Amino acid sequence: MPPVLRFSNTAPSASPPARRDAPRPGDQEMANFDLRDALAGITVRETSLGEFLAELKKAGKKPA
Repeated sequence: MPPVLRFSNTAPSASPPARRDAPRPGDQEMANFDLRDALAGITVRETSLGEFLAELKKAGKKPA
């Protein structure tokens, strides 16, 4: 049995498309966030895979 197709003259009831300049939930909370301050205390260095895996294990994480 072939599928039944129904056509309608009404527009679909989808939500309006999001605008880039529209405020999003959480924007107000992030208004005072400064990425430079957040990254200031981070140190990046080279490490071996073994050292990396040891740190994962120490943190209770299991590599996938």
